[in-house]
Amino acid sequence: MKWLAIVVAVIVIGAGGYFIFSNNNDESSSNETTSTSESTNNEATKELASINKLLERGGNAKCTYDYTDDDGNRSSGTAYFSDQRMFGDFTTAQVGGMTLQSNVLNVDKTQYVWDKDKKEGYKLDLSVIKSQDEKENQSNNSVDQDKEFDFTCVSWSVDDSVFDVPSDVNFIDNTAAIESVQQSTETLQNACASITDPAQKTACEQAVSAQ
Repeated sequence: MKWLAIVVAVIVIGAGGYFIFSNNNDESSSNETTSTSESTNNEATKELASINKLLERGGNAKCTYDYTDDDGNRSSGTAYFSDQRMFGDFTTAQVGGMTLQSNVLNVDKTQYVWDKDKKEGYKLDLSVIKSQDEKENQSNNSVDQDKEFDFTCVSWSVDDSVFDVPSDVNFIDNTAAIESVQQSTETLQNACASITDPAQKTACEQAVSAQ
């Protein structure tokens, strides 16, 4: 009987050990599967795109780029996207010139741009931007959001505070200035349209378009 009790104990202990070992393996396999799934879901993607293209696409993404042109001028940055919002941290370094570090925030159809080292910047109602020329003038004061770069993007856990307008920065509203330029241009275009002499009309239109 003692011998039978020992055999039963060994069998029970062995079975218990197998159960524990089996459970550990299952948990390990499950963890590996979860880890692999997370890695797959957060896999980096590379594409040629502009900031506006990535912004219009929507979704949650953290995208980086590093570009050097033929003259050696370098531009790099990191942009965060979520629900038609974008925050970017950009650096532009010109050969033999100064290095500019700027932040750009697009939220609620308004763009905010400010220097990282200063407490001042400007804001602009993006709905007033109508022409390509105005887009180019806008990009002279910030990163060209229509220029395409080779971006590397990954998903990110959205932190809504990233898209908060900084309260310690004084923003100058440039919307009225853009609207004033638009009104002046429209007035000049109407004046050109009223000219009956073809040569003078053409000269007027070329002068307006050159502004």
